[in-house]
Amino acid sequence: MARRSTKCEYKGKKFDSLVEREYYKILEQRQANGEIFNLRIQEKYILQEGFRDSDGVKIQAITYAADQVYEDKDGITHIVDVKGSLETVEQVFLVKWKMLKNIHRDFKYHIMLKYDGKWWDVNSTEAKRKLKELKIEKKTQREINKNKKKNKRKK
Repeated sequence: MARRSTKCEYKGKKFDSLVEREYYKILEQRQANGEIFNLRIQEKYILQEGFRDSDGVKIQAITYAADQVYEDKDGITHIVDVKGSLETVEQVFLVKWKMLKNIHRDFKYHIMLKYDGKWWDVNSTEAKRKLKELKIEKKTQREINKNKKKNKRKK
């Protein structure tokens, strides 16, 4: 899948996309307010150690780099992955996400998506329902506009 993300920098930190940087700024403010602690980016986790197969060929480790990681007031680690759209949630990501959840079952996980000007944690049931409604509304509005254009051409 082709990515349209723009790599960028903020305060000497490198981000894979503008939305990733934008969400980091929100977390940075939460840290300044004392709501979260130990905010960091691109923290790597080993999902499976590298090894040598029966022929002696080296097989690389499987790793995952979290967009953002922080601790809450209770000391619970939160892993955040920021997506520009639901279409950027790729199969490889989902497999790695499941592997990470299996290894670190005591962590909290968030897939943050900016949609219609608002941030959504797509792991929450409410967000899934609301995002579905918004997509249907936008699709319906596009169809209405399309039909209006067709009707104007007929006149």
